[in-house]
Amino acid sequence: YVNKPYREADYVIGVSDTYRNRGLKVNKQCSEGLTVYLGNNAALFDESREEYHVEKPANEFWLCYIGTMGYSYDLRCAIDAVRMASDSTGKKVRLVALGSGPLFDDFKNYAHRNRILCDFTGTLPYSEMVGRMCSCDAVINCINPGAAQSITNKVGDYALSGLPVINTQENEEYRNLVEEYRCGINCECGKSDEVAKAIVFLMSNPVEKELFGRNARRLGEERFDRRVTYPKIVELIERISM
Repeated sequence: YVNKPYREADYVIGVSDTYRNRGLKVNKQCSEGLTVYLGNNAALFDESREEYHVEKPANEFWLCYIGTMGYSYDLRCAIDAVRMASDSTGKKVRLVALGSGPLFDDFKNYAHRNRILCDFTGTLPYSEMVGRMCSCDAVINCINPGAAQSITNKVGDYALSGLPVINTQENEEYRNLVEEYRCGINCECGKSDEVAKAIVFLMSNPVEKELFGRNARRLGEERFDRRVTYPKIVELIERISM
């Protein structure tokens, strides 16, 4: 079904290289297309960061997940990793899970059965979510094998947060961004032991943790601030419509 509009388009704009290339696969009218990631206004994002900041106990490490709690997302891996990191270090590691979805109760119950420190807030207003996320120590992008996601809203928010990311997503485009900007740690999909080691590394290496966070913010400002990126779409439309 999608091949028909892809073929007939005058130009292909994708929210990731992965999606852009899918359109270009059948479109012969443009040679390169344009990728503009889904973004946010960094200035408004930072206002929410300040307004809804949450004080975190100094003796706890907070790992944050935001977004849908559904079948594509592997929160069990994150929960297992939090338990393993806490057990191996003897320190308090908390999973802060912001969002809801069809598996919300399943994930929450699984966390409680594993007796980890956790907060499952359900859906929050966006600005409050930003404040809570940015009060954490790190973020996690945990996606199940074979999922179709590439560059999602979530990873844009993660970048703007200025926090290091622990990533299990298989998609090479995002994994390459994490490596290119050196803004976090890529782990093998579904490997909770690798995620646990990444948590422990960030807990034990505050200098590296801060560096990852600064690099994440640079990624956010360069690739996910819509004030910078969305004008490229306007410029393109103006150019090809003349």
